[in-house]
Formats: sequence, C-alpha cells, structure tokens
Amino acid sequence: MNKKKILLLSFATVPLLSPIVVSAASNNDPNNKKPELDPNFGEFESEAKKTISSTIEDGLKAIINYLQVQQQRLLENKELEFKLKIQQLIYLKNLETFLTKNKEEIQKDPNKYGIYLNTPLILGKEKNHDLQDIDYEGDLFKSIKTGKTDPLDYKKAILPKGSVKEVAKDQLNAVKKDKYYQFLKKYKSDFLKEVNKLFFNEKDVLNIDKDVELIRDKNGVFSTTLPKGFKSWDEYFISKFKVRITKFDLKQNQETNEAEQKEEKNPDSLPDLKPLVDGDKTSHLTKEQEKNLIQSLPLLVPFISSNNLPSSLSQIKSQFDSLDASKRQELFYFNNPINTRYKYSVFSFDISGNDIINLKVHISDNINPKLERTYLIEKYTPSQDKYFNLLKETEIKSISEIFKPLYKGLGLDEKLDYNKLRNGYLRKALLAMIDSALQMSFKADKDSYSAISNKILQKYWVKLQEDKTNTKKLLEEFGKTIRYTFFSYLNSLVVNNIYFWTTIAKAYNLVQLQFSEALKFNEKFIKTNLAEIKGNENVLRELFLLNKQLNYKFTALISQRDFNQEKWYSDYLELLSGIKHNFDLLSNLASNISIKANKEEKENFNKAYLEAVNVLNKNYLEQRKIIKKLGTSFIVISLIIIITNIIIFALLKNLKLKKKVIIINSVILAIALLILIIGGLLFI
Repeated sequence: MNKKKILLLSFATVPLLSPIVVSAASNNDPNNKKPELDPNFGEFESEAKKTISSTIEDGLKAIINYLQVQQQRLLENKELEFKLKIQQLIYLKNLETFLTKNKEEIQKDPNKYGIYLNTPLILGKEKNHDLQDIDYEGDLFKSIKTGKTDPLDYKKAILPKGSVKEVAKDQLNAVKKDKYYQFLKKYKSDFLKEVNKLFFNEKDVLNIDKDVELIRDKNGVFSTTLPKGFKSWDEYFISKFKVRITKFDLKQNQETNEAEQKEEKNPDSLPDLKPLVDGDKTSHLTKEQEKNLIQSLPLLVPFISSNNLPSSLSQIKSQFDSLDASKRQELFYFNNPINTRYKYSVFSFDISGNDIINLKVHISDNINPKLERTYLIEKYTPSQDKYFNLLKETEIKSISEIFKPLYKGLGLDEKLDYNKLRNGYLRKALLAMIDSALQMSFKADKDSYSAISNKILQKYWVKLQEDKTNTKKLLEEFGKTIRYTFFSYLNSLVVNNIYFWTTIAKAYNLVQLQFSEALKFNEKFIKTNLAEIKGNENVLRELFLLNKQLNYKFTALISQRDFNQEKWYSDYLELLSGIKHNFDLLSNLASNISIKANKEEKENFNKAYLEAVNVLNKNYLEQRKIIKKLGTSFIVISLIIIITNIIIFALLKNLKLKKKVIIINSVILAIALLILIIGGLLFI
C-alpha cells in the first residue's frame, strides 16, 4: 500500500484526511424491560376526545377570523388587479361561509367533513395497534400507528389514491401518561399554529375564465360557477383541506414513533434549559444531532508546538511517553480556532526517521464527554521549523480572536454549548456560520484563503529568517495581516444564499417574530405577573420595540461596510450582544409561567424587569446625548450665519442694492434665529 506524506504549510491547507481507522464511541444501552400498558390508560380516551374537540373548536375560530381579516386586507388593497382581487374575495368569502355554516356539524362529526385527527385516539384508545407505511399524495409516512377499524385504520382518510403497506401487527401501546399528555398538548399547539395553512392555500383559489366563470346577479353581486368536476363548493373545499389535515396528522403520528426510537437509543434527558421563546421545540440539540456533528468533523493532523523546537522527533516522542496525559498535549497543537466545542488530542504515535507513523488522534466533545471519536493517520511528515510553527500558532490565534467575541456576544464560551442559545434559529445560524467558515478555510484553489495565506506565511517566514531580532514585532504584524485577510474572506462568504455576517441578523429577525407571537399568546400571564411586582406594562412593550429598532440598525450596519474593519466589527459585536441581552430579558418577562406561587420565578422576573428598565433608561440617555450634539451643531451653524450676516450688513452700507440685500439677509437671519431656537430647545 502506498503511503503519502502530508506537508502542512498553513492553517487553510490542512486537508480532510482519509484515516485508515476511524472509530467513534457509541453508547449502546438497550433497555430490555418488557413494555407495559400504562395503569392510567383508561383515562386516555376521554382526554383524546376533549383534545380533538377543543382543537377543532379553537381551530375553526382562528381560521374564520383569519379569512375575515384577509378579505378586509384585499378590500383595502387599491393596487391589486380587479380580476385577481375578485376571485380571491369570492373564494375567501365562500370558504368562510362554509366553515361558519357548518361549524357545529364539523365539531360533532369531523370525519364527515374530511377532518381526520386520528393519532390522539389511536394512542388513547387502542391497547394494541398496527404499524403501516402509508403512501399518500406524494409523501411516504413510515411506521404509522393505526387502529383496527374505521376511521382509525386511515383507509377512508387516504382515499382515493393513498396506499398502505403492513410493517407490524398487534404492537402493545406502551405510551406513558406524562408522555401522552405532553403529546396531546403539542398536537393541539401545532395544529393551531398551522391552522391557517391547513384550511387555506392561495393555490386553492380558482382562476376566473379558466376554472370558473364570473357571474353577476341583478343586484350587482359577484359570484362564480361551481368548480369544474365538483358538485358543490363544499365538496371542493373538503377535497383541498382534507389532504393537508390528513398529512398533518400522519406527520404527528410518525413523529411519535421517531421520538420513541430516539428515546430508546438515548435515554438521557435533555438539559433543563428553558427555551428562549415559549413553545420553541427546536431549542436544544438532540442526541442524534450531537452524534452527527462529531462524525462530520474534519480529521486534522497535529503540529509540533514551537516551544518544543528545535527538537528531534525522537526527543519529542521520548518526552511524550514520559509526561502525564494532560501535559502531553502541550507538545502539539491543532488548527481548530473556529469549531472550539471539540478538542483534538494526540493519543499515541511512533517515529520512523523524519515521519510520524501510526498516529492516533482522539476527538472529544467538551459539552458531552461521552461523545468521542478516534482516527489513525498512518504516516505524515510534520514541519520541525520553529519559525513556521510560530507563524502557524499566530495565524490560529488571530482567527480565534475573530470568533471568540462572536460566541461571547451570543452568550457562549469557547465550549460552544449550543443549548445555551435556547433557540433553534440562533443555533442553526451559528452552526451554519461555523460550517461555512471551515469550508472556506479548507478550500484550496488559487484564489482561496488557503492560497493567499500561504503566500503571506511564506513572506513572513523569509522576514523572520532575515531579521531574528524583531520576531515579536513581525509576528504581531503577521497576525494583523492574517486577521484582515481572513476577515475579508468572511465578508464575501455566502451562507445559505445570504452573506456570512447577515446570518445571525436574519435569525434575530425570526426570534423577534417569535417574541411578537409570545407576547400575544401569553398576554394574560404577562399582565398578571407585572401586577404581582407592581410593574408597568409599557416597559415590556418598549423593550420589544427597542429590540426591533436595534435589529433594523444591526441589518443596516451589515450592509454598510466600513473601511475601518476593527471599528465595524466592534459595532457589530456591540449590537449582537445588546440584542441578545434584550432577548434574554424578554424570555423571562414574556413567559407563560405564573410567578405568584413561585419565589424563584418571581425573583427572576423582578430582576429581569429592573434590568429592562435600566436598558430603556440607558437608551434614553444615549438618545439625549445625540440630540444635544445635534443641538450644539444647530447653535454653531446659526451663530456662524448671524455673524456672517452682520458682517455683510456692515460691508453693504453704501451699496445701491442695500434694500434688496437687507430683505434677503433678514430672511436668512430669521432662519438662523429659528435654527438657534431649535438648537436651544434640544437641550431642554
């Protein structure tokens, strides 16, 4: 077998190795306990029926209200083409009429109207269920729990084109009471979140002259003919929302199975960290996601620390074998300044001439030490040049100094516990930024960061060789150059079709929308909690609006690149951390937890409220400073104009055009005095 030597010249040239042996630690702890029916199973069916009934009732109220609002918006829209407006208005009104007219009947017999909310009853009624793969309207739903009889067997729900494939029969329903009640709560919550999309889709709107004909009665009221191929509007509406609602239920059903499988594989519960915004189900990394992250890491090779050079490889090997495990790692370093959640360590190695052979590298997760991975590098030739390694260490440090404050601004340290973000949008954004920055670093074409940084490194390596008395100064200069270069590449980097620095801003906007919804849903809790501490409702409202303004400012800053890179990044980080801090305050203040009987929650709420007041006061004072500066400018400008006018009056004593000039100057003087007054008022 041919063995290739690997020459490492810079951070960006570190390759993704093809190790001979790769192994990751796995935690297989099969739970062999025989499943049993929950002793409280008898209560489940009635709870299922209550949930289905309240879900449909609340859902109908929500969708009818939504349809009315949409009609009003269309009526107020003066720019929309008449034909488009009328066909949408007719459709929305017909759908609203259908749902309003049949509201009570739908609640009594939802299946008759194409609404199959089966999963709550399957889990709450069937002691034994079957598992089926269901292919329905272009989607395959795996291992769906089904009942034995109509409607819980889904046969009517997936008519006319759905198909089923049996996976297993007579599976004991081992769902536990707490899990079942959690599921019911989630099921209803998810349905209400999606209810508008379930009942109405713009694609359902029929085109006039194509799908239907426009009719105008003798009173001038517009309507349309029946949809082609349908006997009634009711039939058409049901055919549309039935598919979406059935798919919703099948998806919920499938997720229960996936959750059970994950629970069996990963019995450890998630950290008890409250989501940033109530109801965010994606705020934490799952065990499976954590495993995938460590498996996707680049396989790096170690460099020899400059502190141990010049030393021969045999000396380094001797030292390594004589030291304890923690001290051994000081002999090496890895090019990992970005994804600092993971620690790379040299486990063992041998020497063959100028080559390191049989090198075992161990990766561990700083947050979850149980997750680990080991790989073997058969052979490579490390650089034993002291100046090269000094430059390499400086490069890594310079890049880490870009990312450390970014993480800190989001409330994280170098260990990168993504769960501390407590929000799915923020976690996904940061993971995407880290991943794209790593890919940019490893890219190796002629215009890549890798190629440019190699040239810079080689240039400074020559300088260090020629001037060994100015090592510190040259390393500082090199570090600044590398930082500027890496930062420039980040500026032009695109992540999921948006620029690198915009990724967090976009996530912040989504979190802001989440809080907008939370403030509405939790209004009763918020008012009660504020009354408990004698707080002012305006504080919460103003904090939300302030953060909205800061978000706009943040987005605007990103689009305005400053020639002073350091100043720009400092402003970026200040806004980043300020917005995150305000989100943390809103998280405590806009929750759905009552503080009345909970001393700890009350203390946290009160603390967050006082800090919110402090933030608003600080912002007010900062705005006053800006206004006063503006006032000073106005006063200075007006005084200059006044003095100039006095001089002009003096110079124009004997001119014939004196009258006209006096009139003009008087106007200018009046304007100047007005500016002076405005400037003075700004100080009040």
